[in-house]
Amino acid sequence: VITWLLRAVASLLVIIAIGVGYLLLAVDPNDLKPEIKNAAASQGLELSLDGNLSWQFLPQIGVVIEQVEFAHSTVASGKVSELSLSVSWTELFNIDLSSNQLPEASIAISDATILLAELAPNTFPVQFKRFNARVNDFSLTGERFSVEASAQVFSGLALELDAAVALQLNTNTGLIEQVTVTDLNASIDGMELSGQFNAENNFVTAQGTLRSNRFDLQQL
Repeated sequence: VITWLLRAVASLLVIIAIGVGYLLLAVDPNDLKPEIKNAAASQGLELSLDGNLSWQFLPQIGVVIEQVEFAHSTVASGKVSELSLSVSWTELFNIDLSSNQLPEASIAISDATILLAELAPNTFPVQFKRFNARVNDFSLTGERFSVEASAQVFSGLALELDAAVALQLNTNTGLIEQVTVTDLNASIDGMELSGQFNAENNFVTAQGTLRSNRFDLQQL
């Protein structure tokens, strides 16, 4: 049995090595730019991919993209120095290449500047600078995924965030109908926040519980 298992593992490693070698030699990830743009556009996201694309194989298979500009009319717009999109090796075999739907993926964002879309006309704009984030199993179908992020917000306040998020997108309108945030732990300078909330209708209504430590509002 042990001999059979060793042979099976060795065969699998050889198959993976051949597949990786084929991708490196035969497929230029820069040729995937039209497909990436189309898949993003199907979710209401416009992408500009002026930088280089390169393969990533460990710990997941994916693409690393440099110099990304993006815009979503109801969510945010901005620039990203480096964006990594990857899926697990098991998820890779379940992707339907004939569909424009994005698979559940992991997303890593490095050194981004992001401007949030206005929640209502003439509201105060919120911009994040030096934004770095890691999102695991991202989905727009209501499934929960984890988010870890850090940034500078407003006049340079340091923001740290860790939460579980679920987004429900209306595929007809391109609007996010529901946002659910649980297990929220965030810090803004000296203020610590924790809790959970649910927002609907593009944040027109929201309900939940948020708690903070004692902090100096004037200093903040």
